[in-house]
Amino acid sequence: MMNGSGGFMMLTLKSGGFPVEVNTQKLKRTDSRQTGVFSVERFITYSVVGMQRLLSLKITKVIKAEKVNIVNLSFAEKSGKSSLANLKLQIIRNDRYGVLCFMDNELSGSYELRKINYCVPALDTEIVCYVCRESGDRSCFTLEKKKANDYSNVVERVKGTHSFVVGDETLNVKVKITNDSRVGLRVDVDGPVKVATDYSEYVLEKIQEKINGETEASAMLHFGNSTDQPPYVTNSGRSCYKMKLSLPNE
Repeated sequence: MMNGSGGFMMLTLKSGGFPVEVNTQKLKRTDSRQTGVFSVERFITYSVVGMQRLLSLKITKVIKAEKVNIVNLSFAEKSGKSSLANLKLQIIRNDRYGVLCFMDNELSGSYELRKINYCVPALDTEIVCYVCRESGDRSCFTLEKKKANDYSNVVERVKGTHSFVVGDETLNVKVKITNDSRVGLRVDVDGPVKVATDYSEYVLEKIQEKINGETEASAMLHFGNSTDQPPYVTNSGRSCYKMKLSLPNE
């Protein structure tokens, strides 16, 4: 059985005056009457009118016994004539660790990416930045896994933010997945929210600076009384968001 409903909205960007169409469609499909498992799917598309730029978000919730046990997210971005970047994320409820996350990336055409993963309790952050050589379009996806406390392995909440850069402005789409004992995995979608691209870069830099600061302070603590230098300390700075500055053959 499948039922559908949807919505439409339009945003106007200052960058070149290009409007962005946002379309939402919800579908409910019962997969098996015998097992009682069914899925709820939601499609959201963000299309920049007048440009070859499209972002689509697909959310699939797998439900049994009135609880959401699995959430599948797919962010697919098209740019230019034939370039595609697809980020897939699966979140699964787990009795021991709260939730488990699996991420995969598929690129075609002239898309390239850079990925950075930070593991600093109680926040585990992964940053994936895309750039399309054909069009120069770029975007950034930030995944944050929030644990109960500094000493816990239990993940309470997962937040994914896709920053869709259009000139001087950025559309931020946030998806929050919370492990709720009553309903299972609760999914909340916020946005799109328009912000200045400079502000998006500033926020991302602060995340990187905070985590890099923790990493470097810990490394220096171990080597503070030694003439040896830490074997490896990194500071990514602005290079991930502005990935075009660090790509080869530039």
